[in-house]
This record gives sequence, structure tokens and C-alpha cells, in this order.
Amino acid sequence: MISPIAARPARDVPNVLGLSVSGIREAVHEGVQKVLAATGDRNLHLLDGRELLGPDDLDLLVDDLHPGDAGCAHIAARIAPILNDLVSRPH
Repeated sequence: MISPIAARPARDVPNVLGLSVSGIREAVHEGVQKVLAATGDRNLHLLDGRELLGPDDLDLLVDDLHPGDAGCAHIAARIAPILNDLVSRPH
């Protein structure tokens, strides 16, 4: 599971449903932690999206929230070794 990537502060405001990017990130983290605590599922992993595209990478966003082509390539380059490590682990 990957939580939301970084967004410009102006975009981290509640939407019509009352959800903000940081609020969604918190909910994802809390939800995964609850599932892990309840199930002990060793195949469920949580990756903070800000590790893939963080506050120093905001120039890769096309609208202060979504990555453009360069942002997607950046995310792919960062996630590839993480996924490789996960799939290489013995089960």
C-alpha cells in the first residue's frame, strides 16, 4: 500500500468530503497498521508516498498535486528497488 505523495501546501486543504492529502495519508497509515495488527499479514507493506515523491520534488507536479511524466519516471526509479527488495525476500 502506498500513501499519497507530497503535494504543495496550498493543495493540502479539505475537499468537499472533508478530506485533505495529509488526512488521507494518515488514514492510509492508520488503516494499514490496524490490518497488520489484526492479521499479522507479512505480505502487506506500507510505503509513505513522500518517499517516492517528497517535498523536495514538488517541481515534478503538473498541478501542485499530480505528477507529470518526469514525476512518474521519478516515482518509478524510486519504487523499483523497493519492490525488487520485497519480491526477493523469502516467504
